[in-house]
Amino acid sequence: MSNYIKIKDNASGYPIDLLSIPFHYRNDLENIMIPYGLIMDRTEAIANKIFNDFQLEESLVLLCVIKGGYKFFSTLIEKIQSKNRNNDKLSLPLKINFLCLKNDANSNHHIELMDTDDLSFIKGKNVLLIENIVDTGVTLSTIKNFICKLEPLSVKTC
Repeated sequence: MSNYIKIKDNASGYPIDLLSIPFHYRNDLENIMIPYGLIMDRTEAIANKIFNDFQLEESLVLLCVIKGGYKFFSTLIEKIQSKNRNNDKLSLPLKINFLCLKNDANSNHHIELMDTDDLSFIKGKNVLLIENIVDTGVTLSTIKNFICKLEPLSVKTC
């Protein structure tokens, strides 16, 4: 069983007339590659996996890379919190924080963390990094290296 959904390069997507698309986008779109419902269902499946895999006595630290990851992050948190509210035997406490990045305009490989809160509290904690898109992996690698210097118990990515 795979842990991701693969969309082939030659995929044609779904015709916009078969889906609910805001009127102001209709002239700009030819098709939809990933329907909203699929995104929500996949987000819920990821939340279920996180909830089941991270049954901890302490909070799981969720770090969101903003701005791009915010919408996915907030939806993911809501799905996990729903599991917390509706489960009588298990719970997953969450500690939430955000990371802001600055890309160097002259380099595709230089990324700088900026305006970051004091993250020293993650020492000895389980950390889950939430990023909206992994393209080259440079951003995620930079963040992970920074986080690992703070000596968390574990660092996973989503």
